[in-house]
Amino acid sequence: QSTCDVLKISADLFQNNLVILKEAWQSAEEFDGDYNEVWKILVSLAQTLYPLVFDEHENNDFLEEYRSREGFEISLRETKATKDDARLRNARKVLYNGKEIDITPHVKGKTGSKGKTLRVHFYIDHENEKIVIGHCGPHLETAGTKRKGL
Repeated sequence: QSTCDVLKISADLFQNNLVILKEAWQSAEEFDGDYNEVWKILVSLAQTLYPLVFDEHENNDFLEEYRSREGFEISLRETKATKDDARLRNARKVLYNGKEIDITPHVKGKTGSKGKTLRVHFYIDHENEKIVIGHCGPHLETAGTKRKGL
């Protein structure tokens, strides 16, 4: 029924692999997109990205392997212009276990109108072996958002 419903199911099913932060729940409330795509991406993070990062250590190019298996692209960075803007850079920082983490890495959804496609921003917690979801909703603002009229 909603992106929050998909998050709830994912949080329950994949609690050993995923942590979903309050910021992800808040962004999910703002997203009225393809719930099937949200589900596919969250499942892929738990069942494909997780083993690529934590179990299949011989795989140095996990980004290409993930894209090949799932068909979704992961970006680990933003453009220089976005990184140079303190406000935009800070929008990609959240608190997790008492410390500030960077959730710039994200999976790019494919459906929806330009500028409103799904983005699932995450952090890889190597210490606790978790994928931490910090945003699950509409495209975050970038340096190009206003320029493109989105």
